[in-house]
Amino acid sequence: MSKQQAILSKLGLVVIVFVLGYGLAEIPNLLERHNETVDTESLCHMTTSECRWDTTSAALAQDVVKAMQPTMMTVTWPNTDADHIKVSLKGVEMEMGEPRFVLNRTQENTFTGDLLLPVCTSDAMTWVGEINDGHSSHTFKLSMER
Repeated sequence: MSKQQAILSKLGLVVIVFVLGYGLAEIPNLLERHNETVDTESLCHMTTSECRWDTTSAALAQDVVKAMQPTMMTVTWPNTDADHIKVSLKGVEMEMGEPRFVLNRTQENTFTGDLLLPVCTSDAMTWVGEINDGHSSHTFKLSMER
């Protein structure tokens, strides 16, 4: 074996050990996230009717979000100095990643933006979401259909 082949062989071994080590270290985190249950009963169901938390409110342009079709979300959040609000979503019935969106300030206390959710193999799905202005957050749920 040449010197160059020996170096490449050792380098390959280091990469394999690193990847395996990282993968094994992540298994508990993946299992924890997979076994996490979310109590959606107490959450406000986001529709065209507003969800309210103290002085903050939010609503969708339609009652049920359709997969791969933009749905406008409007949030009224007085007393925030944020230029935008972040929205993150997580599927309840199945793991679909964590889509994240930004709602931009359109008026003094109003933020708007589109949500675009991925296609799912089931006909309907519940998503748990969080809106966050960088200082505080509010949690909600919404329904999606194919």
